[in-house]
Amino acid sequence: MISKEEYYSRAQTPARERLAMLFDGGAYTELFPAFSEDGRGSTVVAAHGLVNGSAVYAFSQDSTVLSGAVDEAHARKIAKVYDLAMQNGVPVVGVYDSHGAYLDDGAKSLAAYSLIMSKVTDASGLIPTVSVICGICSGIMASVACGADLSVQCADSSLYFDPAFPLDGKAAAESGIVSICAGDEASAFENVRDYLALMPENNLSVPAGGEFSGDEAADFSTAEKSAMTIADTGSLLELYKGYGSSVAALGFVRGMAAGIIATDPKTPLTDADMEKTSRLVRLCDAYSIPVISIVDVPCVKCAPRSLMTMSGAYAAATSAKITLISGKAAGSVFSAFAGASADVAIALDTAVIAPLDPMTAAEFLYHDRLQGVSDTKAAREAIAAEYAANEGSPFLAAQKGAVADVTQAAYAKQLIADELSVCAGKRLVRTLPKKHSLI
Repeated sequence: MISKEEYYSRAQTPARERLAMLFDGGAYTELFPAFSEDGRGSTVVAAHGLVNGSAVYAFSQDSTVLSGAVDEAHARKIAKVYDLAMQNGVPVVGVYDSHGAYLDDGAKSLAAYSLIMSKVTDASGLIPTVSVICGICSGIMASVACGADLSVQCADSSLYFDPAFPLDGKAAAESGIVSICAGDEASAFENVRDYLALMPENNLSVPAGGEFSGDEAADFSTAEKSAMTIADTGSLLELYKGYGSSVAALGFVRGMAAGIIATDPKTPLTDADMEKTSRLVRLCDAYSIPVISIVDVPCVKCAPRSLMTMSGAYAAATSAKITLISGKAAGSVFSAFAGASADVAIALDTAVIAPLDPMTAAEFLYHDRLQGVSDTKAAREAIAAEYAANEGSPFLAAQKGAVADVTQAAYAKQLIADELSVCAGKRLVRTLPKKHSLI
């Protein structure tokens, strides 16, 4: 039996120090402090407190006790945290630092992992879930940590399912395995606080709102600058940076939370870009957060399945979807980002919207005009420019109803903000019930 002195003792382990970094003012209430297997000590700390003034539940694995080994009591404590968070409709944050299962428990440890995995699955899409990877995150817990809505890994930590292939934070982020690589623990928890400020408490709450912090000058020359143009100054939180060339981020637009996707005008759209776009769209849709897509794609280099998966994510999402064609959107690109799946599509007056890429059109539709010319390359480029100016004109697209409005770059953010205000209460009821899409 635990003594009175043991019960009230609270060693300042890294697990508790990390919780203090998460919660406002370092203050939190610890839950089930004595709950552990007989004689082993507790290998995980559970707590609740305030983050940005709102309630959050959390757990932090304690690697100073049996290397943070996961046993049945460890799993049941984490399960209790998830149950309480789901019952109260508030986010849950998990801090991971454990060398793995308590192996002496044998198959019993597998059941412990299964319990944790089931709770993570139950919470997904119901309440925001966050993982912070510090130290070691190995085996099945590596999969559990990556199953959170947001996963932040410290640069010098180690994540692996197979110990022969460990990944530090930078490698994991560039592989698309975690959402953010943080330089140290302090910045990791700052990322978490920024993320929770952008999220509602649960899937039935209204999207978060923030203070309007100003506008950047309109610049759509790169994916990052495009996203910064639309987001309020300093509010952008980029996810999966380094995985693909596009930007997938959360931010405020005139104080309204939104998901922001921006393609890079100089780089082909790849499988990685489509995967992270799909993830952000699904995340935003789960919590009714609007999605803003800024599209300028020179060409597409991906598997056909990837494009359909991304298109399926857009089509299935019932949250508000606003697309800005900032440059070229030809063929399948327009269909995926701005076709029937978007509520509103807007184009800059310099955009090119066409059934075919202009260079492709020059080769296949006007091949006869290339016959006998001395400089084929120059002639092809001239024909492509003519096709873009005529058949690809954004004003022609507006005339045909493909876009709702054409605007200058300086007014794009205001138009998007106006649309966000109108779409804030969007509701969609599907008339034909089904369990889920298979795309």
